[in-house]
Amino acid sequence: MKIHSTPLVLALSTALLACQRPSKDEDISADNKASGSSSALASQSGQAAKWAMPETMMRHIRKLEKDVSMLESSGEKDHAGLAVKIDGHTGQLISDCTMEGEGHDALHDWLMPFLQLNKDYASAPDTTAKAARFKEIQDSLTAFRERFE
Repeated sequence: MKIHSTPLVLALSTALLACQRPSKDEDISADNKASGSSSALASQSGQAAKWAMPETMMRHIRKLEKDVSMLESSGEKDHAGLAVKIDGHTGQLISDCTMEGEGHDALHDWLMPFLQLNKDYASAPDTTAKAARFKEIQDSLTAFRERFE
């Protein structure tokens, strides 16, 4: 079964961009306070503290992690099913987005490549490629946990 996720990725990307962005005046104020030209994700990674994510959003990440973990431990690998579940969890994460400022930007910096990774995972042509993309998804979730709580 071939999954056509391009429309879904575009819809999720649009929804993510629309979620609770600060006003233009707030953007200017935040830009004046920002140090250097580093991204929000890079600026936080050098610090010990993690970005706080609201519980309403974090529950979708936990469900996503659970589904990834379940596939890893299962004998039968339903990669197509997992890709659909990941699309659902990320879609819910985006629609429940209430983050603002640098934390939101850091989440965006992690999420956009993750959405593309899942698209690549869903369209991987064979078991070897699917297994490689699956490992990249696991690594991306590990990186998420290093930066968010």
